[in-house]
Amino acid sequence: MNDTFYNPVNLVGHDPWYYKRGDTYYYVVCEQIDGDQAITITRSESLTTLYPDFNDPAVTKIVSPVSALGIQQIWAPEMFFFEGHWYLLFTAAPLVFDEPDGVDGARRTYIMKSETGDAFGEYGMPIKLELPQDKRSIDATFMDYGGKQYVIWSGWPNRVHTAFWTQNLYITELVTGDPTRVKDTSDDARYLISEPEEDWERLGSSQNEGPCVTFAPDGTPILMYSASYSGSDGYCIAYLKLVGEDPLMRESWEKCKEPLMQTELLEKDVISPGHNSVVKSPDGTEDWIVYHAAKYSGAGWDRTLRLQKMTWDGNTPVVELSAWTQELPLPSGDKSEKVRYEAENALLLNESYTREFEEGNGFTYASGNTAVAFSDENGGVTFDITAKRAGKAVLSFRYSNAQDLAGEKTAEVELNGKRSVLSVPYTRYEELFTLSQMNVTLQDGRNVITFHGKSNLLLDCLIITYL
Repeated sequence: MNDTFYNPVNLVGHDPWYYKRGDTYYYVVCEQIDGDQAITITRSESLTTLYPDFNDPAVTKIVSPVSALGIQQIWAPEMFFFEGHWYLLFTAAPLVFDEPDGVDGARRTYIMKSETGDAFGEYGMPIKLELPQDKRSIDATFMDYGGKQYVIWSGWPNRVHTAFWTQNLYITELVTGDPTRVKDTSDDARYLISEPEEDWERLGSSQNEGPCVTFAPDGTPILMYSASYSGSDGYCIAYLKLVGEDPLMRESWEKCKEPLMQTELLEKDVISPGHNSVVKSPDGTEDWIVYHAAKYSGAGWDRTLRLQKMTWDGNTPVVELSAWTQELPLPSGDKSEKVRYEAENALLLNESYTREFEEGNGFTYASGNTAVAFSDENGGVTFDITAKRAGKAVLSFRYSNAQDLAGEKTAEVELNGKRSVLSVPYTRYEELFTLSQMNVTLQDGRNVITFHGKSNLLLDCLIITYL
């Protein structure tokens, strides 16, 4: 599989933010570690192998537990490099606040600056961005354009939420050269650039959120954002195009006529795409959109992290959705080492047996159209493989779990005699396979890997990614 990959690239995905600097990709997210929320940064030279490993500080940096930062409930962290330093930009609430809407109304925009140019180095304490009007602000993003810097965020028009939970997009200018300071904090400096007016922006609630700036081939800023209620199938990705000279003026931004990405159930099984970032392929010739999508219709905030190639029609972005189960070409220049082992070709234990799957609309549900099913908990599949080399690797088990939410959500994996627990959350449909990953260390030569199945599971294949 050195030329292809499967979505999702991560079984759990919320507000994914990827950033590329030089030959390295960075993935910043908040995770629960030892009972505390923590900001983490994972790096890789492959766009498709940003797998967090909290036990390896060379792969994943734990920036800080939130409890040590004097704030609470961090959302949607982003990172960017500017003038020799890294910055982490995110939503959080103070520990003490006086807001009529409670913690939801207390959410504000914070920023942390690295002490050096090393993304895995130390960071200063969070600084609250003093945005104009000091009202709820979430999902802030940074834009460097025309020698000036800006912050763009999603916010309520009033101090308290409206009946339909309206969220608009606002912009203000930063002090030139200093992303930690706003140029003008007066009330008039909060500039409205988008509000939910189209039908597809008002499904479930009227919301514009998750802004992200990318640039068309001619240098035109494209402000991507998410619209409608984030917990609904109506959630989608849209964009504004800068057509005027002043980004602070609403009339300088032109809204798309329809979403760039939206739910496609019949052929693609892409549901509720939202809150994206955009990065270049390793060789810089392609743009890839990184986004989260619901695991099934009605899943709400139960999401996975996905990649999709984005092309351009002039300075207009174009995305042709690929099916959930489709094997995709790697981003141009991406060098990953993956080997796929079909479950039906491995050693089937006890009452395990094969299941056939038909082809879908231009794609197959299971690789080789075959997967392995298990009659009971004594079933299993043993892969007896010879490693390409000893060292760190990721085991990805492509499975489906169609039982209801009360069904088993974990399985056991045995590597060279040592057992571990693998998360295998509900997928709703038997034919919709997804990936669950675990970090391992392979020994030189022979390695024996056994997936201990359960009656609610189907196993398509094992994919080993060498790191």
